[in-house]
Amino acid sequence: MDKNINAQTKRYKPSKYNFFFQAEDGSHLAYNAISGGFAKIDNEKFPVIYKTLQAEDIMSDTVLSQEVWNKLVEGGFIIESEIDEIDLLKVKNRMERFNANQSLSLTILPTFACNFQCIYCYEVKRNESMDWDLQTRLVKLVEGGGDILRFLHITWMGGEPLLGLRTIEFLSSKFLDICAKKGIKYSAGMITNGYLLTSEIFEMLSSKLLVKNFQITIDGPREVHDVRRPLKNGKGSFSKILSNLRNIAHSLPADVEMIIRVNLDKTNVLTGMELIDILFEEGLSSKISLMPARVDAATPICRDVSESCISSSTFYKNYQLKFINKSINKGFRFKIYPRLVGSSCMADRINAYVIAPDGYLYKCWNEVGIETESIGFIDDRGKIKHNNKMVKWLAYDPFEIIKCIRCKIFPLCGGGCPYKRKQRIAEICVSWKYNLKEMLNLFYRCQQKGGDKNEVPK
Repeated sequence: MDKNINAQTKRYKPSKYNFFFQAEDGSHLAYNAISGGFAKIDNEKFPVIYKTLQAEDIMSDTVLSQEVWNKLVEGGFIIESEIDEIDLLKVKNRMERFNANQSLSLTILPTFACNFQCIYCYEVKRNESMDWDLQTRLVKLVEGGGDILRFLHITWMGGEPLLGLRTIEFLSSKFLDICAKKGIKYSAGMITNGYLLTSEIFEMLSSKLLVKNFQITIDGPREVHDVRRPLKNGKGSFSKILSNLRNIAHSLPADVEMIIRVNLDKTNVLTGMELIDILFEEGLSSKISLMPARVDAATPICRDVSESCISSSTFYKNYQLKFINKSINKGFRFKIYPRLVGSSCMADRINAYVIAPDGYLYKCWNEVGIETESIGFIDDRGKIKHNNKMVKWLAYDPFEIIKCIRCKIFPLCGGGCPYKRKQRIAEICVSWKYNLKEMLNLFYRCQQKGGDKNEVPK
């Protein structure tokens, strides 16, 4: 349809979530936080386009060409006047949070036990493991999903989940059988310290039990990591983890993602980056992804490390960017493109649960083991019995927070961490609040070298 004819019947306006900035090479770039649209704008055309997109109402006599108009509409930079973008975000949020029947996400702790004594651990210290009765109830829960269930995602964590390997084997086999019979799409991941993840166990988990995503934490070179993440007997863990990683990564299947998380605070934020060189020298840059993470004293159990935590603004504006830039220069891949989120976390979704080894259910793994924060349990028939704590989580509504819905970053964060809101923790904003333009500049630079929106090219 011709632009001018179309404009006579419909009125248009610029999106509230347009971002404009200049790349390092002088190019003008535009990004839209709802559509994910990203555009390089010709320098000669930029003044006219920018002026048009600053108007409250875009009239039919705009000087934009048909081609430019179509691209701006397609990219979500120009929208119909009657569209309320907050309403669009609300619909996306509600669909993700309350799509109760089609998906089920379970974070399962086969055991509270752990073989590490990490200095910043946020979990309750117990040795309890999941008994046979609870495992049976879990199987009944998944079996009772009905014919409507289409997606089942499992995350294995602990404690150290590999201390409960037999439980993982049993439950995974049962879940896979149920999914195969009912045509349910199955996916699974694991958060592990990596010490027990030998190549044999990895092969069994990834090939037989279809665990396709692994996250392992290494906090820097040996002398740094072993102080922060020692074994319970005080001995170091770095060498064993690196050996396991080396044995696994060189024959890593293409469908398996291996993420190395690096927890950073004031005590290791500089030395932690030395890990990039170590992993590069091991020949792992094309095999694994890196994830720099800010240590956060979010729970009462780990509040004693709060003095060593780096503020969100400092971490994301400075250290995260330095870490990612160095990693990219060494050939590591990153998912750095900002995308629309419906809800900020699994915690505020109706069909997502954290299942502790003692049978209590939670909405957030920060609260696992704190029985007063449990939202229910699984009964003998495999049915979830909620208490009033569940209502509090589901009643949480980020659209009631005026400061958030007025923020242009809102489509990328969905209001931030619900747990932190619940605990009234001040530092809640996500990384995009502090480094969106820098990250988009980095994405553009990598795209110029060849690559897609999801990963930095090798």
